[in-house]
Amino acid sequence: MSRLVVLGSVFLPPQALEPFAETLVERGHDVTVVVPEDTSSVEAVLSGYLAQVAGGAPPIVVAHSNAGNYIPGITAGTAIAGVVFVDAVLPPFNGGQWRVVPTALGTELAKRATGGVLPRWTRWWPTAMMQPLFPDPAVFERIDEVTPRIDASYLTGVLQAPAGWASELPAAYLAFGDTYSAELGRAVAAGWPNRTLELAHLGLLSSPEAVVSAIEALLETLHVRPTDG
Repeated sequence: MSRLVVLGSVFLPPQALEPFAETLVERGHDVTVVVPEDTSSVEAVLSGYLAQVAGGAPPIVVAHSNAGNYIPGITAGTAIAGVVFVDAVLPPFNGGQWRVVPTALGTELAKRATGGVLPRWTRWWPTAMMQPLFPDPAVFERIDEVTPRIDASYLTGVLQAPAGWASELPAAYLAFGDTYSAELGRAVAAGWPNRTLELAHLGLLSSPEAVVSAIEALLETLHVRPTDG
């Protein structure tokens, strides 16, 4: 049995990860899903992730979307057996500082904040664009109701890591389509095991069995010694 800790994005509720987690459990994995409750700062978010990853045998971490930002901080704070980035941000291998939300996107989203709070992720773009990411309209409505509203200050949060933070970390990348094509390209160049499923960004919700099968295949071949070219 593998111990897996699934890190969900701060912008999505844990309910969006339930079908994926349930499928992992059905396949015999020991699963913990983590979506930090305290999103007041990037430091608070990192602490929320670390609190669930640390302790016990080093787990395999599955990081989705924005949660990928926090892998260097997690590896600095505790031991993990490996990581699979799932349609996720991939921090720079050469370290340094980076924003948890790219500047251009952050600037656009900040314009939509009211009272210093962002709209729910499900409402960042028109419903006609967002609803197809979900299995059906009913699921969209259910997730939309519990999707958190995050302070706009999160958009300018900055993380940092030392150069070579991933040089000894067993890691793999699973992409859904081409949204994170640049990240996938870096993973491929680094020699990471990788796969692409033609799914929307919420493939863990819409096609959990396919995603679990892809992750299990990647876990069989984890290895990495990345360098930036």
